[in-house]
Amino acid sequence: MPKASAVKAAKKEIRRRSSLVSAMLEYRLTLFQEKPTAAESTDDILVTDLLADIRHFCDDHELDFGELDRRACGCYLKEIRRALGVA
Repeated sequence: MPKASAVKAAKKEIRRRSSLVSAMLEYRLTLFQEKPTAAESTDDILVTDLLADIRHFCDDHELDFGELDRRACGCYLKEIRRALGVA
């Protein structure tokens, strides 16, 4: 089981990354023209748009989005386990 300090550091890192994504979404909101429908939130639209932009980036740089997304999921799960103290 990880030390409490390692769990605390992992939680802090997740909060930092979440803040970074929030800042990116706020920036996207300033560029966004479309209003969300009643069935979707602004956050839903912004995350969808951001993911689409990442797919375009991958296409432009000949990167395999599916493979990178699979790896990102693994990183995400590892970070969550670390933050929960379940190494």
